[in-house]
Amino acid sequence: MNDSVIEQVARQYNLSGWSEGLFRIDDRGRLCRDGVALSGILDALRARGYDTPILLRFHDVLEARLQRLQAAFDAARARHGYAADYAPVYPIKVNQQRSVVARLQAAGGGRLGLECGSKAELLAVLAMSPPGGTVICNGYKDREYIRLALAGRRLGLKPWIVV
Repeated sequence: MNDSVIEQVARQYNLSGWSEGLFRIDDRGRLCRDGVALSGILDALRARGYDTPILLRFHDVLEARLQRLQAAFDAARARHGYAADYAPVYPIKVNQQRSVVARLQAAGGGRLGLECGSKAELLAVLAMSPPGGTVICNGYKDREYIRLALAGRRLGLKPWIVV
């Protein structure tokens, strides 16, 4: 595949817009990450008996995005003389798998809070938050939800009930 076709495909799929250089198209037209064709990964998994759909997760992408977000806010705070801290908050509804949340928490360096909008999400957040962690409580709040949120204080968390 020649360079002009590769560039055309990259433009059509806005590769630079969403991948920020983390993915590229190789000379055979395959989407690659760190020189490895994703189609090759799928072929290898199929050969082992797996079928599609298959979820490929790139934890370093999650970590890089969070660190970039934190760096942007830190730079803006410094540029504008804003003295208060910035703490990003991850909405647990996006992906509540412990491995994803734990990787983001580690990448956040203790600054990442978790947001929940239901009792089920609140229970997950209470279980996954480290001591001193920020918990943002959104959504419908009945008596039980508020009690659970306040129980977070007894667990050493910092729950914020959004009214």
